[in-house]
Order: sequence, then C-alpha cells, then structure tokens
Amino acid sequence: MEHFAAFAARLFGVALVALSIFVSIETVARKLFNFSFEGADELGGYVLAIGSSLAFVVALVDRAHIRIDVLHARFPKRLQAVMDWLSIVSIAGLGLFILYVGRIVIVDTLAYGSTAPTRLGRRR
Repeated sequence: MEHFAAFAARLFGVALVALSIFVSIETVARKLFNFSFEGADELGGYVLAIGSSLAFVVALVDRAHIRIDVLHARFPKRLQAVMDWLSIVSIAGLGLFILYVGRIVIVDTLAYGSTAPTRLGRRR
C-alpha cells in the first residue's frame, strides 16, 4: 500500500504541474491572441477532485492525520481497537451511500441522455 501511496502522490504532483502549465498557456493565449482552449477550469476541477482523493489515501497510509493520532495514541489499546473498528465501519457506510447515490445519478443520466453543461460536455 505504501508503494501505491507514493505513486499516487507523484501522480497528483505531476497532474498539478501539468494543470498549472496548461492554465498558464491558456491565460497567455487569451490575453495575447484572443484565443481560448476552453475547458481549462473544468479540467482543473477534475484534477483537483481526483487529486484530493489520492491525497486522502496518502494521508491515511502515512498516518498523517496528526490531530487524530495525538488523541488516539493516548487511549488504551482496547479503546483504540474499538475506535479503529468504528472508523472502518463508518467509512464503509459512507462509501456504500456514495455508491448508492452515484448509481441513481448514472441511471438518470443514461435515461435522459444528459451531458455536462460545459464546453467539454457539448463536444461530440
């Protein structure tokens, strides 16, 4: 898992650098040549959404939640185990809820033939 976390951190770093270069080129092209690539903000949202998910994985694997770990280390081992179990069940429940709601959204999207109301969504 540590290899995945390191890979995810590097991947997010590369994606952020690529996004910043793309946005810089987009800004210069708009100001100097009155030309836009369209969709830079949408791509930025995608990169940040995926990147923040990867960052949460890295923080979890590296145990980088400092404020939680300070309290957790002071609890008795039995209470630590109970809290760890509760956190796993809570995260699993949240994941299942997101999966349930996501399935509803996907079914509705396919039923209505919906696309994103953005430049990238209108391209076909």
